[in-house]
Amino acid sequence: ISLEVSPDEADKIRKVQGVTGVTEATLVKTNLNESVPMIGAPSVWPLIGPAGFPLTGFGVKVGVVDTGIDYTHPDLGGCFGGNCKVAGGYDYINNDPNPIDDMGHGTHVAATVAGNGVAKDGTVLKGVAPSATLYGFKVLSAAGSGPTTAVAAGMEGCLDPNRDGNYADKLDVCTLSLGGPGNPDDLTSKMADKLMENGVLTTIA
Repeated sequence: ISLEVSPDEADKIRKVQGVTGVTEATLVKTNLNESVPMIGAPSVWPLIGPAGFPLTGFGVKVGVVDTGIDYTHPDLGGCFGGNCKVAGGYDYINNDPNPIDDMGHGTHVAATVAGNGVAKDGTVLKGVAPSATLYGFKVLSAAGSGPTTAVAAGMEGCLDPNRDGNYADKLDVCTLSLGGPGNPDDLTSKMADKLMENGVLTTIA
């Protein structure tokens, strides 16, 4: 539960029977990723996986917990929902189902994950898993920051993308590229544990 309360009210909530803890939301910020060739992804793409497809991310669902995704960009499919490359997501900053990026960092991360396009000079540009399907969870504002409660909600979105309480549609990977204060027992760390325990690979840069 996320509430905006005074320190005195927070102390009163801590004392309510059944409340296991009250954590103050802190600010997290965007950080940049390294390039795809640095990790050797291109050498993996030609390999054939167990399902008989090249290892380019085909059939893999990846949640990007960030500033959203500009799904109108042609390298990210140019559309949103259903049969699009960016198949779903949610905006936890503006509390609506449209996770369009108004800052740029989430789009940068999404392209690093699964971009697939060609530059003006003809250079082929591919993300780590260019055939993967993306889900955008906007948890950071146009200023590139947001509360840890929004980040935790976005992480929960990776576990339950259609927000119906059923984890059967969980994503395969949940990725975050942001930073802020933290410890192994804080809200986002516990959410990372929950995701991993439920079979969602969580990558945090």
